[in-house]
Amino acid sequence: MRPDFLRFKCAIAASVAVAAWTAGATAQSRTLLDLQVSADGRTWTNHVDVGVGGAATVQIRAVVSYINSTSNQRPLGLAAINFQPTVSNWNVIHDRVQPFARSGENLTGGGVVDIPGTTTLFGRIIPFAMSGPSSSNPYAVHTQQVDGVSSMRLALRSAVEWPSPSAIENINGSDGIGCVQRAFGNLTARDPFFSTQVAGVVVFKYAVTIDTSSGARELQIDAPESSLSRNWQTGLREASWYSGLTDTYGRIKSEISVDGAAIRVIPGPVAAELATIMAIGTGLRRRRA
Repeated sequence: MRPDFLRFKCAIAASVAVAAWTAGATAQSRTLLDLQVSADGRTWTNHVDVGVGGAATVQIRAVVSYINSTSNQRPLGLAAINFQPTVSNWNVIHDRVQPFARSGENLTGGGVVDIPGTTTLFGRIIPFAMSGPSSSNPYAVHTQQVDGVSSMRLALRSAVEWPSPSAIENINGSDGIGCVQRAFGNLTARDPFFSTQVAGVVVFKYAVTIDTSSGARELQIDAPESSLSRNWQTGLREASWYSGLTDTYGRIKSEISVDGAAIRVIPGPVAAELATIMAIGTGLRRRRA
């Protein structure tokens, strides 16, 4: 085992012992899946405005936070969350998703480093690519009509159904982007360091290039509730968090709420007026329990 890895594990063990965190399922806590957009990969907000004419590339990231209201429990780190990113008002002919790591485990093609301003490194963020889809069933771009609206969705290539309460394809909540971190006790010297971050955890990043020549439109960035990871015992859409050093599967469960974002294509001469109208007429930050 490499010395820096050993020192890291010892330091974490000491801090956890001092904190004396407890185990078990949480009450009165939730996980926020915050979807954010950026024109440059450095400044992230809930909406981006782009002008008409040509094409525009916008980055999108998924940020996870553990929201603890009354429980005295604090997770050691994120264990797993699964979701299907979607973009509505998608132009099937001209819009496209930039290449991203689609299969494999971290360090072997399935995970990327989170570098601000990058224009090429997209996919699940290390160390949250512990397990990944096979090369025969990788993550893929799906386009389909949903309630008359053209939409794009990222999920396993085999996941052809749009997630909905009546769909049986995603019954276990495992057909989307699986952001999973290896348990602390199972780490080897070849693994990335364990992340103890519990707020503002960037787990996935992708980019879209959209056609802006066809006039004003608004693209909604989302992750449908029925696409989220599901607790098979309760049926709730929950994320899993590690409770301590000996937790190997994510004992802490918390229900997921989603905060969406938007990309707005706005003609230059009337940008201010359209921005005001769109902000009033649409809910840009939709929260769901």
